[in-house]
Amino acid sequence: TAESVSIAALTNYLTRRGGASRDQIDAIFRALDTDANGEISRTEFRLGYVRYRAMRLALGSGFATGGLQM
Repeated sequence: TAESVSIAALTNYLTRRGGASRDQIDAIFRALDTDANGEISRTEFRLGYVRYRAMRLALGSGFATGGLQM
């Protein structure tokens, strides 16, 4: 939904940015999907963005400029 990010959307975004392996993307997704429902909600994303410096570096400013849409 527009209120969440799927593993496919995260994979697509991080693959386009380059440098992230499938294992790394899976680890990021698992870390952010705290309720393990297969989607990252806005709340989960915001909490992860604040908590995980590596995720901020991986996603960069592309999230804010429309790279990864919610």
